[in-house]
Amino acid sequence: MAALERCWTSAKANEHRSEDKLIHALYDQAVDVFHQACEGNEQIQISVKPWELFFSEKSVYLNNTPRTSLSAQLFEGGIRLIQFKKGIGSKELFAITRILAVDLQKPEMMDQDLYSLFIELTFDHFEVTGSDLLFEAQKKDPDLKDRLKSYVGRVSNPIAETRENKTRTLRPDDLKILDEFRLNPASFKRPKEEITKVAKILLANREAPSTEREKLERLTFMGFHFLLHSTEENAEKKAVGRDLISRVALMMLEAEQIELFLLLVQKVYQLQSEYSERKEDLEKILDLVLQSKHSPIFARALSSPFRNQILEVLKASPSSSIPLLLLLLGDHPWLAKVVGDKISNEIPKHMKWLSEEARTNPEHPSWESVIHILAQKPTQHFQTFLAVLLSGSSPVARVKLYRQLASIGSVEALKIFDKVLNSEKEEDRIEMLEFLSIHLPKTKPALRMLKAHLESDLFRKASESERLAGYACVAKVAGELSWPFFKSKWKSTGLGIFKNKERNERRRIIVKSLLRSCPSLIEKVLTLTPIEELPEEISELIAKRAHADPQQPGGKSS
Repeated sequence: MAALERCWTSAKANEHRSEDKLIHALYDQAVDVFHQACEGNEQIQISVKPWELFFSEKSVYLNNTPRTSLSAQLFEGGIRLIQFKKGIGSKELFAITRILAVDLQKPEMMDQDLYSLFIELTFDHFEVTGSDLLFEAQKKDPDLKDRLKSYVGRVSNPIAETRENKTRTLRPDDLKILDEFRLNPASFKRPKEEITKVAKILLANREAPSTEREKLERLTFMGFHFLLHSTEENAEKKAVGRDLISRVALMMLEAEQIELFLLLVQKVYQLQSEYSERKEDLEKILDLVLQSKHSPIFARALSSPFRNQILEVLKASPSSSIPLLLLLLGDHPWLAKVVGDKISNEIPKHMKWLSEEARTNPEHPSWESVIHILAQKPTQHFQTFLAVLLSGSSPVARVKLYRQLASIGSVEALKIFDKVLNSEKEEDRIEMLEFLSIHLPKTKPALRMLKAHLESDLFRKASESERLAGYACVAKVAGELSWPFFKSKWKSTGLGIFKNKERNERRRIIVKSLLRSCPSLIEKVLTLTPIEELPEEISELIAKRAHADPQQPGGKSS
């Protein structure tokens, strides 16, 4: 079950990275675990509870964190029993976890559940058993069945005859309310000069009459009327106008009346210069519209034909819009090229929000673009942000983050690796050296970092395994460029009382690492010390490799 959870976490974090070798290795390892578990059993049945999974009435999995609990995901999806059959393969396991990783909160998936998704597909070695949700609901509420019958009966009754709609007139109570707001019922039929200007702007490019658009226009005029004609003493009326305009702006985006939204924003900017006494309220309108919680609405708008116009609005947006821009990078990574400088300049003001958001959702798709932006002009906030992400990410997401930092290769991006290379755990240091040997670019900052680590006291006192991993890492990353470093290490004398022993031990490790990572450098090593003069243990290492590959230095053809 732990192996299945790791694959599920990987599927959520790497939705479009199925070709990644690390992911393939993860699934192959999980399949091996499944095969071992199925030895002596043709099938394995797992019972699903809200926070636990049971095998043979024994708990084999427990996780009560909703976001990361596999059992909670299955239970909420209507699944009460899962069954694995002998012979399951990595491709089938990959397809299973892809279904488990489906985000059922997306609008297009709102009428789906996990049980239905699995039933629609047929797997050779995997089955699910669902629950009778109605029966479970009746157990909690015995009166539910009677209420449902009563409801069905009421719905089945014939609908009463509809009355003819009459034109609604204002009641005395309505007139009192209008009087309290100091409004004439005819105000909206004969708007004042300023409202007329607003109307001309909003109605300028209307192609065809639309009931929905007309409603939005009337609400907009009402909002501007409240805002522009309220006195300083009537703060409540002013706030009503301000909030109404901001809500109508979002309604325009949701209704795909984007052209109307653009005209409204244009008018808000125009009125800021014309009404200096209302500038703060007009700015507040934009702050309310451009909040981070509205990112799904703007993400859809950026996929519309009005993308360039929306982009201009975002480019000219106030500093308060930075959280919104950061979240939009997940759906639209290309946005970083357009507003990257704006984000880079303004982000220090929003680091508290960013840290809290990263702590809540450390695997948000936007963070990849945010890291690239922060790495361009690194400050102390960059390291703080990385620390928050690493502390809350899953192992798969952490590897993805390390890979991105290695590809950036700047001094600030590499600091995170330096911390791991100087950690107390030897196994962490060796794993990091092996990771860097694959992903670290051949750049000056990267090579300087490796050289500094390999010349540190910590590395000098390290075990043979760690030193072998360190030398192999340098040889693999730098290739022929690493020769001056190895030449210096090869020629340096030993330390301590047994100098020759220490020197020969170092040379043996160097030869083993070069044979593994950069065999072409062995020939240069032999120019410094002929193979006949090397200790027997070292010469045997070279001879074994040469025997396996006669083209290698020291071989027969050589």
